[in-house]
Formats: sequence, structure tokens, C-alpha cells
Amino acid sequence: MRTSVKINYPAPCEQILSMFNDPDYQLIRFGKAPLENLHASALPTSTDAAGKTWQGTLTKAAVSPRVIPANASRFIKGEVNLALAQRWCTQPQADSSYQGQIATQISGVPLKLSGQGTLAPTASGCELNVDIDATLAIPLFGERILRSALKFSDDAVAYELACAAKYLAARSAN
Repeated sequence: MRTSVKINYPAPCEQILSMFNDPDYQLIRFGKAPLENLHASALPTSTDAAGKTWQGTLTKAAVSPRVIPANASRFIKGEVNLALAQRWCTQPQADSSYQGQIATQISGVPLKLSGQGTLAPTASGCELNVDIDATLAIPLFGERILRSALKFSDDAVAYELACAAKYLAARSAN
């Protein structure tokens, strides 16, 4: 299933890119989730074949078994571990936007998530557009479950903006 998410941030692209690439921000984002052994680290800077530089973060955690609903636990094999890698190109495109890649690995769950992001300047800051590919390999029900989960995307956007506001406020106070 493919879907898109838009988030408007009240800060310029460069400041939001810096936030995305900061492991401290990832800890703010995931700190209230029912996760165990949460840690975030900066990925090594890399250069692609076109000579563009990419920076990012890797966030890893284990999902607490106590939060997995009983009716879902039958589809889960063993421990559930999450790894989220985000990489952003540090050089803007001709239109001043920045390109990003998001990859998620979730062991023990028949779910695959990946995405491509574009961060573009706006009059009041910048807008993040993320195109997400999601696959839930549960016969007959996977697509329906994903559609139900997407109903919570507005809540996820609101939470993301609250985390960003907290991070940006802390950085502007310093």
C-alpha cells in the first residue's frame, strides 16, 4: 500500500535537516513509545555516485511485548526489534528542496515500511512530503489493517510537530 504524508514545520529546511540528523531528536520522537533499549546514533556521512553527501541517523529499539494486543501476537514470531534509518542529502536540489530516504526493519513482524521524502521551503518554514510504501503480509487482512492504521496519521503528524516544537524550543533557548 502506498500513502503520502505532509508535515509543515515552522523553521527553514536547513534547521529541520539538522534536527532530523540529530540523535537527540530521535530520542525525543521515540522516547514516549513503549520501547525498550532505545538508542539513536548518527550514521557515517557518505557520498553517492553523483557526488552528493548524505547524513542521517539510526534509531534502534525493542518493542515491549506487553503492548502487543493478544489478537496480533499470533502473527508475531519471537522478539520484535525496530531499526529506523533516515538519510538526507545535504545539498539542495535546483528548487531548493532536499531529498531523503527512510528505511525501517522490524524483525518478528510481517510488516515492511520504506519511504522517500522531500523537504521544501515555504513562506512560513518548510514542508515535508513523505511517500510511504507499506506491506503487511497477513493473508486476507493485511491491507485492511493498514488502511485502519492510516486513520491515525493525523495523530502521528500532530505528535511529530509537538516533538519538533520541543526540540526547536530547546535549541533556541541555548
